[in-house]
Amino acid sequence: MDVFVKKLESLSAGIIYVGYKINRMDGFVAGRPGPMYECACLLDYALRERGVRNNFEIHFFSPDRSPGEKGAITDRLRERGIILDDGYAPVEFLDGGMADKDGRFRKADLVLYSPEITGPSLVQKSCLPVSIGGHIDVDKYGQVKGLPHVFAAGDCANHENPPPWVPHQAHMAQLRASAAAKNMKAILNGKRSTNLYRQELSCILDMQNDAMWLYRSEDGRPPFRNIFRGVRRI
Repeated sequence: MDVFVKKLESLSAGIIYVGYKINRMDGFVAGRPGPMYECACLLDYALRERGVRNNFEIHFFSPDRSPGEKGAITDRLRERGIILDDGYAPVEFLDGGMADKDGRFRKADLVLYSPEITGPSLVQKSCLPVSIGGHIDVDKYGQVKGLPHVFAAGDCANHENPPPWVPHQAHMAQLRASAAAKNMKAILNGKRSTNLYRQELSCILDMQNDAMWLYRSEDGRPPFRNIFRGVRRI
């Protein structure tokens, strides 16, 4: 990111692409679309603060976005004049741009891209079971399958039967780690794993001069609902 910012500061005009890709092989969102949406909006803000926004094209791309996709996030991008290249999937980054699978070249002065997430490479070389998406294969309690005293949570591990929208890093990793720790304690005390974690998504999209809270949960209730317990509406 430091290299990107330094190069950006040296430009007075140009074409910038921001994008991401998701690994969905394990049935959940193994990628970082949220931070990339933030980066696109923050980039727009920074260029406006410099007074040079009209000298730049900002493109947002992802093979995991469908052409013509609608929604609150899409609206925020459009409001800022960000060009949507939904469905675009580069296969090679070259000097001065990038190319797709058909060899078509797109000129770009800067590209900020977040690839799909898989488990760490050391997992592939270990005795740990690996999911089809490259993560440590765990059950709903966070226990590594086939290894009764080994647990995993966060970016390195998959979910068991997840909803397709759930992430596995950040806040979700915190919930998973908490459940796994409780189950580890239970195992050490000669008991069975019983603690599950709530499937939810919660993040704040920071746009510098604006923000948007995004959330979704398996039971339809807002995340962090207990924070406001006892608060009265006035």
